Amino acid sequence: MTTGCRITISSVRQNGMLLLEVRDNGSGLGVEPSGRKEGIGLANTRARLERLYGNGQSFDLLNADGGGVSAKLSIPWHTR
Repeated sequence: MTTGCRITISSVRQNGMLLLEVRDNGSGLGVEPSGRKEGIGLANTRARLERLYGNGQSFDLLNADGGGVSAKLSIPWHTR
């Protein structure tokens, strides 16, 4: 039996930061975070965020509560 996957994207501005989350309801990462290897895509994403925002950003990829994966990004909120 095939079941559908749900992807949820949310954002909020809080305390001068833009908080973004992309979440799915799939099977999750399948391993503990300490034993997980990251590929070049995630490494490049982390490096670019570090270059753009330094310590003013965060990016986490983790198993979501209730199943699936959650990617959380926090960057400074700027307007021009």
